[in-house]
Amino acid sequence: MAYVVKQGLVHLSHIHRAKPIDKILKDPKKYRLSPEEIRKLGLVQEVQKYAVEKIGLKPSDNYTSYVKLPKDPRVLVYVVSASEKTKLSTYYWHFLIVGKVPYKGFFELEDAQTEAHYLKKEGYDVYVRGSSAFSTLGWFDDPLYSTMLKLDDLDLMDMLFHEMAHDTIYIKDNAELNESLATFVGAYATLDYIEEKFGKNSNLYKKQLSRISDSKLFSKFISKTIEKLEALYSMEKGKKNIDPSVAGASRNDETVIQREATPTEESILKEREVIFESAKKELQKAHFKSKDYSYFTDLALNNAVILAMNTYYANFEKFEKEFQKQGHKFAIFLKSYQPVSSK
Repeated sequence: MAYVVKQGLVHLSHIHRAKPIDKILKDPKKYRLSPEEIRKLGLVQEVQKYAVEKIGLKPSDNYTSYVKLPKDPRVLVYVVSASEKTKLSTYYWHFLIVGKVPYKGFFELEDAQTEAHYLKKEGYDVYVRGSSAFSTLGWFDDPLYSTMLKLDDLDLMDMLFHEMAHDTIYIKDNAELNESLATFVGAYATLDYIEEKFGKNSNLYKKQLSRISDSKLFSKFISKTIEKLEALYSMEKGKKNIDPSVAGASRNDETVIQREATPTEESILKEREVIFESAKKELQKAHFKSKDYSYFTDLALNNAVILAMNTYYANFEKFEKEFQKQGHKFAIFLKSYQPVSSK
């Protein structure tokens, strides 16, 4: 409860300072906005209109107001994820409205670090990352933050479609489906918007196609890494040793007694480091068309990092096949997930 109250109070203070974007754009000089901020606020409104009218996403009051944060930071929130060390088991936080989620966001880095320290003491792998965007998933009307305007145009469009997808479809207790579906919608809705506004021959359209290609490649890469880790953890769990009392018996002798041997955590962690280092080398050799995923090789990999990535990129190819089968029509695609939505 203390967490919700503290983060809620910060968010409410942001809402109190927020100004309607419509009002700002009528008199931008009054609010001391740069020409680039004015342009991007206009882009936000265009994308929101397109999302509702052409993609079929649910309209809301989210991102209709603007907050310019002091000190002009690039990071808005710090997100904590965790997992068990010797198996791919995500740590979940439970909240009344949204259900269980595999992440917890903090406005202050110190608070995120305190949470991470506690989880590490409990024996979990932990991943802390910064984000320029934030959503309360329906708890409040979310303003647009100045950190979001620092995104390039493609990232800003993608972020808006992604968050509006959450407003449209949200399945309680199923973060992987929620996030991976929103990731897919964000990517292809951005492509559709660019096609209509700038055409298929535009540089933006070609760049977004490359980003989609990279997202599919990264999705496959994460799935492959997970398969290797699962194989390691299952092999270690089922590994058997010969009982020393009958060590002299023949291997074919039926009198050989086998017993379960629990490998040490140290040995498992050592073996998984080989997988992580191999994964980094594999990613560097992959034929990505952009540098969107180059940051991955700089991360200190653990189960929490891999599972956090999978939350957003699982099912990308599956969604794409469904989307193509449905004639590239968002109305049909989104409707196929609406019946299970509890929102």
